[in-house]
Amino acid sequence: MSANVARSMVWLKSAGIFLYFAIATVWVPSRLLTGPLRLNSQVVQDIVAVGTWGFALVLGMWGLRYLQRRGLI
Repeated sequence: MSANVARSMVWLKSAGIFLYFAIATVWVPSRLLTGPLRLNSQVVQDIVAVGTWGFALVLGMWGLRYLQRRGLI
């Protein structure tokens, strides 16, 4: 029984990590480019998209390291 619980927790944690990176690094920048930024110049779009993507990536990597140090993942 405990092996099944541990296995399901691994799947849940993996899905959470995957969803964070998929949403934060793909969906959010895409929505910014097709929404509020679509009328701005290409340079502004590029800077905001790369900044958003980079911030989300660094935040996710920091979060993974933080959770690893706490023994949660």
